[in-house]
Amino acid sequence: MVFFQAKGYEMFVKILVAYYSQFGDTRQVAKLIRQKTSGKLFEIEPETPYQGEYDDIMERVKKEIEVG
Repeated sequence: MVFFQAKGYEMFVKILVAYYSQFGDTRQVAKLIRQKTSGKLFEIEPETPYQGEYDDIMERVKKEIEVG
């Protein structure tokens, strides 16, 4: 939770660091952001895990984007 105070206004801000990481790189960056912001870490997990080589995964992602 972050506390801000400016010219008579006070407010608390909760920070959520949500991320998806197939290979772990984004997870490491998300952890760094959480440390700097004191936010809560939340990993997004696909309903059906991504599997296969990079090109196979990218083909699935393109189809998911088209469908919405």
